[in-house]
Amino acid sequence: MTINTLTEIKSLEPREKMYNRGCGDGLYIKVESIRRGGNKFFTGEFKRKYVYIGKCGSSPKDYDLKKAKNEWFKIKQWCIETNLHPKEYKNRNKASLTYTLRNAIDGFLEDIAPTIKETTLKEYCYKLNSTILEHIDEDTKLNDLEWDNGGRIKIKNILNKIANGRKYELRERCRKLLHQTFKFAIGEGYMRRGQNPAEKERRDVGHRIVHHKSISWSDIPDLLKAINFNKCNAEINTILCTKFMLLTALRSGAATRIRWDMVKEVNGYKCLVIEGTTAGLKRRKGKSDHIPHLIPITKEIELLLKKSKEINGEHDYVFPAWRTKKYPHLNPEAPNKFLGNIGYKNVLVAHGCRSIFMTASKEILKFPHGIIDLQLGHIHNCKVDAAYDRSQMLEERRDLLAKFNALL
Repeated sequence: MTINTLTEIKSLEPREKMYNRGCGDGLYIKVESIRRGGNKFFTGEFKRKYVYIGKCGSSPKDYDLKKAKNEWFKIKQWCIETNLHPKEYKNRNKASLTYTLRNAIDGFLEDIAPTIKETTLKEYCYKLNSTILEHIDEDTKLNDLEWDNGGRIKIKNILNKIANGRKYELRERCRKLLHQTFKFAIGEGYMRRGQNPAEKERRDVGHRIVHHKSISWSDIPDLLKAINFNKCNAEINTILCTKFMLLTALRSGAATRIRWDMVKEVNGYKCLVIEGTTAGLKRRKGKSDHIPHLIPITKEIELLLKKSKEINGEHDYVFPAWRTKKYPHLNPEAPNKFLGNIGYKNVLVAHGCRSIFMTASKEILKFPHGIIDLQLGHIHNCKVDAAYDRSQMLEERRDLLAKFNALL
């Protein structure tokens, strides 16, 4: 029986045990046992979570049925918007007034850490704690950054300072991180829904997607001459690693982290077996980082590895660091800087080696896209293929690499 009037509430007599009656829409009137005084009070239930609303009575602090229903409507609406426990409603203002940008960043990083790679987490920490907080006080109250409180303008000004008229890609990455941070705070109930100041609008301008710079196949002979000439006098490991990237189409993050213990035999083929957790393979933590990337070793790759062994001796990494202590291996930025220093700045970046590989494999060698995709280390976009297709196609991939390496 649903309670609809105050008269019906007054008619509820206390019993030996506490009982309750529904008032509709998740609101209840509870009647205490005779032993505990037989008092009546309102409670609300939302998704099997209960909250005390207040005592039923006639004093200013007490609730009648209408007042209880209005209060419960506010609480339930807040729970829907924030996805938080109803008990958190009474502390909402106190918590949000003291919650700062520092709290939001720390909470977001702690929340996302188990789902991303260590290198990605390190990058996020640097961008949030250094790049962004260089332009805004970490103790800024999150309330002050809500859209309605002028937060949109504040965030835009910060992002424009980061871009500095040219670093638009960095600005966009920082905006996305701030968007995720504020989204986390909204989910925790510290910022109102619809108030994310880092939201991207369609009319936002100043950033456009620019693909990695690369060169045509006809320009490859000049590139190889420039690499061998080494006019900037780069160290030998940088030159070898750049050539290795041309031969294998690996990203620099993964290429610089190649170790000698990755050289293994797989199904009769000598390969580099790169763990899926290796930075630069673009595997998602917990979803695709269990999938290794295999590179069949051609005679050209074998010669390059042999030269590295002669130069570096017994070292864990194929391309060890000589001058820096930041990494035990070659700095992942080294191949990119090397290309710029030998005359290819704004013409070719290290990642462009992958474009060279794909284009030549299709246009010149006429290999099917599936084999090329496998060798580039791409993960299936189709969930069904990702679940069932475990093929490596090593024979075809070795044939592809051998013919591509011969072209170089």
